[in-house]
Amino acid sequence: MHRVRAACAELCSADDLALAGALAADGDRVRLRAYERSRGVVTRPARALAAALGDEAETRPAWRRVELLQDLSGRKEGRNARGWQAWAAGLADDWTPGAAPGARAYDERTVAFVGLPLLSTRLAFVIDLSGSMWAEREGGTRKQRTDVELRRALEGLGEEARFNLVPFTREPVLWQKQLTAADPRAVKKALEWFEGRRDQGPGNYWDAMLAALEDPDVDTLVVLGDGAPSGGTRWNLELLAPLFGHENRFRGVCVDVLLVDAKGRLRRWWEQLAAASGGRALTVEL
Repeated sequence: MHRVRAACAELCSADDLALAGALAADGDRVRLRAYERSRGVVTRPARALAAALGDEAETRPAWRRVELLQDLSGRKEGRNARGWQAWAAGLADDWTPGAAPGARAYDERTVAFVGLPLLSTRLAFVIDLSGSMWAEREGGTRKQRTDVELRRALEGLGEEARFNLVPFTREPVLWQKQLTAADPRAVKKALEWFEGRRDQGPGNYWDAMLAALEDPDVDTLVVLGDGAPSGGTRWNLELLAPLFGHENRFRGVCVDVLLVDAKGRLRRWWEQLAAASGGRALTVEL
């Protein structure tokens, strides 16, 4: 039923504010689709986005709403509901959007994974353990550096957060079948489990991402790897990106991608996949 209502949110007319408002009060994946319908539309949806920001309890949908407001306004303000409401209240009826900000501000978000602010409290870390992750470099392997970054991220999550780990090579391996509360005991067990993994083989991004989507509570995938699929039934990124978009169309999960030294076309395909989901892509070094 959520997928059906998400489809309605996506397909309804952006001018049908009564329907959009009803859908925006639905489950978070439906709200995300309703919010997306206001992109590029002007005064009334901008006011509606700002008005409901203070009532949004889920972290990722709230930040997605802020991102849409930033795109419409050109402002860099974060999750300051009163500030956005004051801005929206002053809009003229013939107001048109300004230029989107060049860089986003995520103010109070201090928890990050390899430099990427984490905007969700319901996230799955999808981590490539193939190929170059095991190459010896000065200071250790990329896997060892990932161990350090993951520890910093998980230990920084509040206990209201829930998470899962999905490392993969030829096949994905889920730490748990579903999201687990980020209490100290669970975080300790998860880190011991991940740091002890020695999986090697080709990188099957497709099956790993689909496996993470199976948990209906996940609203964000944090994908880390060199971005070059080398295994599985879907390895051509030119096809993988739009096909994943189709799988995720009514699921509404944001995909944040951390690309290790990726360049050129490879980076552009992942940037398109992330942007289509409402997520972000960042090129990093490990």
